[in-house]
Amino acid sequence: MLRALEQQGFEPRREGAEVLLANCPIHTLAQQHAELLCGMNLFLVSGLLNGLADTGLIARLDPTPGHCCVRLGQRPDPDQPDA
Repeated sequence: MLRALEQQGFEPRREGAEVLLANCPIHTLAQQHAELLCGMNLFLVSGLLNGLADTGLIARLDPTPGHCCVRLGQRPDPDQPDA
């Protein structure tokens, strides 16, 4: 998964159980059309996750200044009451 994200220009970085995307490959354009392009990044990363064997990760929007608006975290356990 990390290699696929690197190939797309996202610069993934592990942060504990999560993966931070240190770069947005379309940052300049995303500044003008953030809602549209962050949504596109979310669907792109989600599609990569769906195409791979079960990674236990899920993509979500989590805008952070200086990073891509998508972050990967652990998929909630459906058997847990708070999930």
